[in-house]
Amino acid sequence: MKRGIFLKLSLIVTLTLSPLPSAIDDWLHFESKSTAHAASTLTAVSPKPPMSVVNIINGSFENPTVVGPWQAFLTSQIPGWKTTSTDNQIEFQTSLITPPADGKQYIELNGYQVAAVYQDITTTPGTTIRWQASHRGRYGVDTAAVKFGAPNGTLTQQATMTTGNNAWQTYSGRYIVPAGQTSTRFIFQSISSSDGSPSAGNLLDNVILTSQSFLTVAATGPATVKQNKTGIYQFQVKNEGGMESQASTLQIPIPEGMTMTGTVTINGSQVIGNYDSASRILSIPLDNIAKDATKTVNVTLGGQTITDNLSIQATVTHQDKGYTDTTYTNYSNE
Repeated sequence: MKRGIFLKLSLIVTLTLSPLPSAIDDWLHFESKSTAHAASTLTAVSPKPPMSVVNIINGSFENPTVVGPWQAFLTSQIPGWKTTSTDNQIEFQTSLITPPADGKQYIELNGYQVAAVYQDITTTPGTTIRWQASHRGRYGVDTAAVKFGAPNGTLTQQATMTTGNNAWQTYSGRYIVPAGQTSTRFIFQSISSSDGSPSAGNLLDNVILTSQSFLTVAATGPATVKQNKTGIYQFQVKNEGGMESQASTLQIPIPEGMTMTGTVTINGSQVIGNYDSASRILSIPLDNIAKDATKTVNVTLGGQTITDNLSIQATVTHQDKGYTDTTYTNYSNE
C-alpha cells in the first residue's frame, strides 16, 4: 500500500460454513530478508466485485391506498408488483377479512382467479438473500407457494405456505443466487383455497427480501518503514450489503521485519486485538456493523529492519445479524 493512495478493496464471499480449501498459511506468503532491508510480498487471493443489493418494492402493499375495505388495481397503478392474472389486476384489502400482518393493507392472491404476484430484481450470482412473507387463509386452510428463479426460466420452490384463517403465519428462508443469474423473479403463487373458489383465498402481506451483509475494506499506509520507526496502517471496513453483520472480525497479517509497537483503535477508541505470534496474524473483533456503516481501524507497526515494498492483504469474516448458518470469509486486494 503506497502512502497517499486510497485503495477500495473488493471482497470474496464464501457462502458456506465449510473450511476454506487452504489455511491461512497457504494464502499468506511473505519473503523476508533480515539484513539491511526486508521486502514483504504477498500471494493475493483474487477478489470478487461488490454485489447488487436486493430491495423489494412495496413489500407490505401500502401503495396505492385503498378506498373502502377492498379495491382492485391494475398493475400499472401498483409500485413494484406484477401479476399472472389475465385481467392484470391485484386485489388490495384493508380490513375486509382481517387486520393486516403489517401496515394498513394486504392483498388476496385469489382476487378474481387463481394467480401469483411477483417482482423481477437485479441480483448478483452467489449472493445470499433472506426472505420472509406472511400468509393467511380466508375461509379455512389455503395454500400458496414461494418460488424464485430466472425470469421466464425455471423457478425453484422455496416453501409451501399452508395456513388457516385464525391468524397470520410468517414463513422465511434463504436463497443463494445461482451462477449466471443476474436477474431473479421472486414469485408468490396461489395453489389452492379452502372452498375451491378461484376468487377467494390466500391473503399475503409483509413480504421482505434482504441481501446478505457484505463488507469491503479500504486501506492506506506506508510502503516503506525504516528501522526503529513506525507507520500507521488504516483499514476502513464498510458494510455495503443489505443487512447488518455480526461476529465481524478483521485479520491483519504482520509482515516479517515488522512488529506491533502501538495501540489498535476502532473509530478512535482503543481496543485489544489478539496477536498470534506463530502465524503473525492480528485479529481485531469488529462485532456488528450496521448496513452502510463504516468502522475505521488504525494499527501502528514498527520496523525491525528497513522494510520496504510492504504489501498487506487483510481478511474479514462475518455473519448476517440473527443468523449463524453462513459465515462469509472475504479477502481484500493487496
